[in-house]
Amino acid sequence: MTQGTACQTLAKASSFTYSGNDRLLLKAGDTWTNETLTLVGESWHAGGAQITVTSYGVGARPLLDGTHTTDAAIQFQPTTFWRAGWAIDGIDIRDYRVVGVYAYTTSGYARGLTLRNMDITDIYGGGVTSNATPGYQNLPYVAVWAPHGVLTYKVSDIEFDNLSITGCGSPGNVIGYSNLYIHDSEFNTGRHGGMWVSLATGYEWGTGTVQDLTRSLQSRTALIERCAFNGNGTVGQDWGIAGLQVNGGVDVTIRDCDMSGNLDTASSPDGVGLDLEGATVNARVEDCTMTNNRGDGAFLFNNTWGVPGLVQSGATFINNTIANNGLKNQNSTCAFIRIAGTAPQNASTTLTGNTVSCGATQETFNELSGAGLTNSIAAITRFVNGGGNTVCP
Repeated sequence: MTQGTACQTLAKASSFTYSGNDRLLLKAGDTWTNETLTLVGESWHAGGAQITVTSYGVGARPLLDGTHTTDAAIQFQPTTFWRAGWAIDGIDIRDYRVVGVYAYTTSGYARGLTLRNMDITDIYGGGVTSNATPGYQNLPYVAVWAPHGVLTYKVSDIEFDNLSITGCGSPGNVIGYSNLYIHDSEFNTGRHGGMWVSLATGYEWGTGTVQDLTRSLQSRTALIERCAFNGNGTVGQDWGIAGLQVNGGVDVTIRDCDMSGNLDTASSPDGVGLDLEGATVNARVEDCTMTNNRGDGAFLFNNTWGVPGLVQSGATFINNTIANNGLKNQNSTCAFIRIAGTAPQNASTTLTGNTVSCGATQETFNELSGAGLTNSIAAITRFVNGGGNTVCP
C-alpha cells in the first residue's frame, strides 16, 4: 500500500491482519474523529519482531479524538499464547469515554507491547457497562479506576517510554504482568487514581482464590524509573487512590520517581504517594520524592486477598525525600510511612539515607501496627537509627 492508495478510515485499517515487522502508518498532522483502531494480528519471534503503528510525513503527531462520544481509541486482543508484539509510537489520543489503549487476552499471556512518545488526555465520561470493548466489564477492579488512559490485561514484556497520560479516570492499569519497564513518563491528575500495577489477574476479595498467581509468585519483575505520579484523585472516591500502587510483584524497583500531591476524599484512608500492597516481595524504592500527599507518604500493606501463603516482605527505601504528607486531618494517615496488615515480615523493611520531615503535626508520624510495633517515633528507630537517615518530626 502507498500514500496514494492509503486507507481513509481507521475502520479500513482495522480490517487487515498484520504480522512480522508490518508497519501501519498514520499521516502526521491528521486527526481521526470518533473512530476506533482495532489491531488484528500477532508478532513475536526469536528476534523480538513487533508490528508498529506510527506516523509518516511532516507535522504534528497523528491524533485520535473521541469527542467524549466514542469508547475506545486503540484496542487489540491477541489470541495465541505468548504472541502479541505490537509497538505504538508517536500517536496522540484524547477525549475518549472509556479507554485510550487497551490490550487484553484470555489465551494464556500475550507478549510484547511497547507504547512510546504518546500524549493520552481526558479519557473519561463512560463506564464499564456502557462500552463495546471486549471483556472490559469483566476485568478485576476495573470499575474502581475506570475509565483508563492505558489498560493491559495478561500482557508480558511491556515497555512504556515517554508517555504523558493526564486527566483520565485513571492514567494506567497494568494487570497480570511480567517483565514491565516504565520510564521517562508522567501519569498525572487522574480523576480517581494514578498508576496501578497488579500481579493478580483476577480475584475475589476474601474468597481464597487468585487466578494465575502461584504461592511462589514466579518472576514478575518491574522497573519503574524517572516517572511522575502526581496530583491524582482530582474528583475523589472512597478508596483506591495513590500516585503509584503496586499490588504484587517480585523484585520491583522504583527509582528516581516523583509521587506527590495526590488527593482523595475526606473520608478515605488513601491518597498516598506510594502504595506497596498485596504480596510485593523485595521492592526497592530509591532516589524518589513523596511530598504533599493528603495520605501517607508511603503505605505498606500485606493485603493477601484471603490466600494463605502470600506474604509481603523485604521492602527497601534508599535516599528518598519524604516530606509534608498526611495533610488531611485524620488519624488514618501518616506523614512518613504506614505499615499495616498481618505479616510480621513487613518488619524487615529497611530505610537508609532518607530525608524525612513531618509537616502535618496533627498526623501520626508513623504507624507500624502490622509489624507488631507501636505508633511512635521511637518505634521507627528500629528502621532509621544507624541508617544515615535524616528525620525532622
